Amino acid sequence: MPVRTCRTEEDLQIPRMNDFEQDQNYWLEKLAGDLVVTSLTLDHHRSVRPITYKERFTFTLDTETAARLKRISNNDESLLFVTFIMAFNVCLFKYTRNEDIIIGTTTYYSTSMNRLLALRTRVVPNLTLKQLLLDIKETLAEAYAHQKASFERLIELLDVEHQPHRMPLFDLMVVLEHTDNTDYVKGLKNDLTVSLTVKDEITGSIDYNADLFKRERIEVLARHLHQILRSASESLDQTIAQLELLSESRRNELVVDYNNTARDYPKDKTIVELFAEQVEQTPVHIALEFQNESLTYREINQRANQLANWLRARGIKPGVPVGIYLEHSPETIVALLGVLKAGGYYVPFDTAHSRSRLDFMIADTTVPLVITQDTDWPAIARESRTAPIGEATPDDLAYVIFTSGSTGEPKGVEITHRSLVNYIWWAKEQYVRGETLAFALYSSLALDFTVTSIFTPLITGNRIVIYRKDGDSSAIEEILKDNRVGVLKLTPGDLVLMKTRDNSSSRIQRLIVGGEQFEIELANQVLRSFNGSVEIINEYGPTEATAGCMLHRFNPEEDTQAFVPVGKPAANAQIYVLDDDLNPVAENVLGEMYLAGDCLARGYHKRPTLTAEKFINNPFTPGQRMYRTGDLARWLPQGIIEYSGRKDNAAQYRTSERAARIYARKCGIAGTVEAATVS
Repeated sequence: MPVRTCRTEEDLQIPRMNDFEQDQNYWLEKLAGDLVVTSLTLDHHRSVRPITYKERFTFTLDTETAARLKRISNNDESLLFVTFIMAFNVCLFKYTRNEDIIIGTTTYYSTSMNRLLALRTRVVPNLTLKQLLLDIKETLAEAYAHQKASFERLIELLDVEHQPHRMPLFDLMVVLEHTDNTDYVKGLKNDLTVSLTVKDEITGSIDYNADLFKRERIEVLARHLHQILRSASESLDQTIAQLELLSESRRNELVVDYNNTARDYPKDKTIVELFAEQVEQTPVHIALEFQNESLTYREINQRANQLANWLRARGIKPGVPVGIYLEHSPETIVALLGVLKAGGYYVPFDTAHSRSRLDFMIADTTVPLVITQDTDWPAIARESRTAPIGEATPDDLAYVIFTSGSTGEPKGVEITHRSLVNYIWWAKEQYVRGETLAFALYSSLALDFTVTSIFTPLITGNRIVIYRKDGDSSAIEEILKDNRVGVLKLTPGDLVLMKTRDNSSSRIQRLIVGGEQFEIELANQVLRSFNGSVEIINEYGPTEATAGCMLHRFNPEEDTQAFVPVGKPAANAQIYVLDDDLNPVAENVLGEMYLAGDCLARGYHKRPTLTAEKFINNPFTPGQRMYRTGDLARWLPQGIIEYSGRKDNAAQYRTSERAARIYARKCGIAGTVEAATVS
């Protein structure tokens, strides 16, 4: 039956006790199980004070879309409202990937019964818009039919957490103007209310809490609702997965314009050739400092040449790996450069790794030798200081670094000289900019995170200050106390150690943050500890993308959401946020991040099947590859990307095929909508 737009006198009679019980039992069954509040991504931190004021954004459907919607609903305002709710649900599913959507609505002006209703809908990708429309119509009719149960009492029975500054059960509401009790909604503490008004025109309005959302995000929401309604008016037979939120022009901006990152770099050179050029320019500049020892560029180059000659005599050449198992010291840098000068590639082992992990990596890479503190350094010191004739090319491997194994068995990632040179050339522009700065080396060689702090200073004539963890104090504490470095790369976990210190006299000019999701509040605390005189840069990049492939400079005035964005792509890197069918997603929509360009690794060491699975053909640039990261992300309205966690850790991301089958079967036998049949 069509949804009624008025209440009868019988509806308004005082219900019998069993009516209350029946309605209460309906809601307890409808809202059984895990209840996840459906929300939008916030632009500002949620305050503990109640919402007292909302701003309004209005939009009007284009004439053609409005006419088609009225036609397919036979000008039935109630069915238009159902279509509006359907569009809102589709939009929320696209944004969150959550199949279980709960939004609120209110009852009619004419009733004195319970005033709030929770509409719970299962949204799955392979449902058609018609099937979802039928399901929401039924849900709404049932909600009106069982409105006698007290909403407040239901919250108690469901044991839903009730915060004084926030609505329980749902943050988002949808109402029909001039029919629903919208005056009551105005006093509620929900985040956002979407309203539909049907007159000669069809208009929508979004009342939103400006303490939570920027106007740009609300404008995007309105645009997407309009796009969904336009698509629905054209065909209700398309599936939710098929429905596009992106216009062709906006799609081109996100896929092409955003990724216009081509920059010149010395792609015909290896990283050691760039280092050799720097040695020629600054031979007597200090290259390394460790405790009371320092080495010039000439000295470190000569020692690396001696090691390279020693390695050459032992069969090390392009394509041959050498393990490095050293505590941080000048020998660490000598070892890296020596292996690369010999033409081989290095495999770093962490001295803190377990014996089983070390055995696994040694066996997997079949390294013929490992450089340790016990290596015959006196014999190496007798080798020639002249560099061996270079044989490595930009396409040869520079290193193989193993992933942590947190998502399975550790995998060796193969990085070529060309990818490394591309990254370091970009890093010098971002982090050095022609200045004289010391970089701190303290983190493990077995983390590609550390690559930045080694090669960036060595190709720019700057210093590496080497730290080794000794005793109970952390390396970060020693770096801050020592106060010799200007650039420090670290994780958000490391940043916690400095947020309560007085860093106003620190020499650190740039903090490069990576490795974890980075909270805005932590960024603000650290910035205050430096009295605002430090640049905080969030760098993103998995091992498979050579240390880093995008960044965002933290701006406390503009970055007000929960986490610091990861920003925009690095030089010669392309970033895509795609759905399960590899289609670009729109702003606010959760998708998987894919990487492409010169940043990409060659693949996984000795794992061709896995390499083929993760490094796939790039549909946007035929003949090139892109890497499937497994990371979830979304476009922010200002045209930058926000990291949103791992896909394999996001339970809401997984599609319930069983639910899809049940709902498809249910809707398939539902027949047509009486009186106002949808086409």
